[in-house]
Amino acid sequence: MGLGAREPNAKAVLAAIEDAGGAGKALVFSGFGEPTSRVKTLCEVGREASVRWPGTPRRLQTIGLGSRLNGRDIVPELIGAVDEVSVSLNTSAPGSWNDIHEPWDAFRRGGYEDCLTFTRACVAAGLPTTVTAVDLPLNDWASVAKLAQSLGADFRLIPLML
Repeated sequence: MGLGAREPNAKAVLAAIEDAGGAGKALVFSGFGEPTSRVKTLCEVGREASVRWPGTPRRLQTIGLGSRLNGRDIVPELIGAVDEVSVSLNTSAPGSWNDIHEPWDAFRRGGYEDCLTFTRACVAAGLPTTVTAVDLPLNDWASVAKLAQSLGADFRLIPLML
């Protein structure tokens, strides 16, 4: 069963995972867009996945705008739903963040700071948190690594794949 272009509920997502043979090596909440825009469904799937596929890591791959999108701090909801969080920051400069991520107009002002706040909140909640940066030309990923460290997060450089 494919999910197609519709917005599936948790039951449909879990059925699709079952149809595909289970969660595999890991269950990653990611995609073209922000997976936390449907945080309720994400958390339902994550919690049920821990029961159906115990020991399978559950990771949220995000740009860190979930709390702003939902109008509340969503980090407490993520506890028990995901085992780790990966925040695609890609830069240590707010202006560059807008250029790289091209957020909706409503998120251009303050979006970068919201990502930092989300990252700090994940770390403070005890969620293993990694800041990532794609190895883009002219990107000062060493400064991103330093920023990640200052936030209490790990850092991972992701190779640019063309």
